[in-house]
Amino acid sequence: MKTQTSSPRSLFLGALFLLLAGSVLLAIAAFLTWRTYGYIDRSQTASGTITALVPVHSTESDDNSENVTYAPVFTFKTVEGRTVSVTSHSSSNPPGFDPGDSVTVLYDPADPAQAQIDTVWQLWGVPLLLGGMGAFFFFIAAAFTLALRSLARRARQAPSSV
Repeated sequence: MKTQTSSPRSLFLGALFLLLAGSVLLAIAAFLTWRTYGYIDRSQTASGTITALVPVHSTESDDNSENVTYAPVFTFKTVEGRTVSVTSHSSSNPPGFDPGDSVTVLYDPADPAQAQIDTVWQLWGVPLLLGGMGAFFFFIAAAFTLALRSLARRARQAPSSV
């Protein structure tokens, strides 16, 4: 029985693709991390309250089924005493908050309507996911590279048939 092996060319192309995809994902994660640090640096802190959960509807392209997640709506007062209500850009199912929950809010005094709840997921979820995926793709690309080196070494060591 003959064992099928991947050709060095296909492994090389796979490693190259994963290396490029990993690079793009890591670059985006780095940019989002830099942007989040800047946001945190210029932000004020306020106490807020979850006032509602807004359903966010999305459709799965595979079977046209609808998914529902819930985005928290929170209210807080700025240093100037202005009351601001914001719907979070992050949503989940089950919801991460309940109406009435107290939360710490970060807001840019120049644009309080873009406030965010001060939790790891709300602030860092996207950079962490993209960075993790990018690192995983790099790991797989490294494994492909090691496999290529092993194949090349075996090819050099194999007796040539005349």
